[in-house]
Amino acid sequence: MNFLLLNLKVNPKSDNLVTKKESHKKREIKKERQKKERRAVARLYENGI
Repeated sequence: MNFLLLNLKVNPKSDNLVTKKESHKKREIKKERQKKERRAVARLYENGI
């Protein structure tokens, strides 16, 4: 995560927008993955592991 923040500071402003979009996309992907993991864990508990 630190790398992304550094990357935003280093890039010129024209690239900034692209990098922000990319990091936003990565965040969305991470959220989706967490959702799937939570569902999987919930399913395990439902079935009594």
